[in-house]
Order: sequence, then structure tokens, then C-alpha cells
Amino acid sequence: MNITITHLSKKYGKKEILKDINYTFLGSNKYYIIGENGVGKTSLFKAILKQVSYTGTIEVNGRISYQPEEAVFPPYMHVISFIKTFATLTEKNDKIDQEIMAYLKNFSMEKLKDAWLGSLSKGQKQKVNIIQALLTPSEILIMDEPFSGLDQASKAYLKKVLDKEKRLILVVSHLRDEPALYGYKIIELKTGEMREIS
Repeated sequence: MNITITHLSKKYGKKEILKDINYTFLGSNKYYIIGENGVGKTSLFKAILKQVSYTGTIEVNGRISYQPEEAVFPPYMHVISFIKTFATLTEKNDKIDQEIMAYLKNFSMEKLKDAWLGSLSKGQKQKVNIIQALLTPSEILIMDEPFSGLDQASKAYLKKVLDKEKRLILVVSHLRDEPALYGYKIIELKTGEMREIS
């Protein structure tokens, strides 16, 4: 499982967001991609997911599970049904209900399992978004600002979960001092260019 990026460039109009990026994300490593807002972090993910046009090549070896920074939810679908839909999309899992409830409990969401998605707060939607990504079968996990807006207890729990993951993980943040980055390979995006800083 890896992602190989060769001569990747992306423009919006005349503005070049990503400039001739070459990098390979390998195996079960964990990468923390940092950079100020607007430098191309989300554009990089969207290019990997083939959601935007670009020049260059991106080769993906493995299935991807994605947690976008902001997800659009069907308002009249229950929390547990939404998560279960993603978690069983490609693989049958007889224990999925227990796994979903375990995540909901650890994110202090168990009482909202039957709530409409449209009734949730922004922070609660963030947690649902994270849970669906964690439970969707894949070899690669991509997360866009997963720690943003989470309370400290939820941040600590998510970090613990990610530390145990064996998948290739890419996490994006604009925060340099986010505690969750410890133990990760840190990649900085700046003025359209990408470099490994640890």
C-alpha cells in the first residue's frame, strides 16, 4: 500500500497551488501534512482521490477511506445507519453494530445513535465523519483536519486509535504544535511545494 506522486501540479485559474510535487507515501507509515490555510493541503487530497483535475501522475496502491474537513450529510438519515452504510459498503462485518457503538461511546455520542444527522452540531458531525472513515474498509486512511473542533478527550482518544492503526495514514492540519503529530513523518506544504521536515 502506497501513494506515488510524480510531477504533480495544480492550478486554479492562473494561481498555481501545487508545483511539481514528487513524493511517495509508503506502507504503514503515518504522515502529518502541515501548512497554512490555502497552500494546497486539501487540493493534494482531492488530487489523490481524483476529485480535481491536475497535471502529473498519482499512483495509488490500495483502497482509500477518506474523512473530508467538512462532509455533506443526508439530514434525515440516522447516525448509526449512515456509519453502517460506509462500514459495510465493500465487506460484510457481523460485528459492525458493536464496533460502531464502541466508537460512539468513546466519542461521547452513544445517546445520539438514532439521531437525525441534520440535528447534530458541527462538532458531533465531525465525530460521525471520523467514525465512518475509521470503519470503512481500506488500506489507506486520509483525514483532513480530523482534530479541528474536537474536545480534548476526543482528541486524545482519536490519537490513541490512530497510533494503533496499521494502515497508511495521511493527516492534514494547519497546526504545527498539534500533539497528535508526535511519531509521524511531518510534511510541510508551503508556496505550492512539499518537503519532509522530520
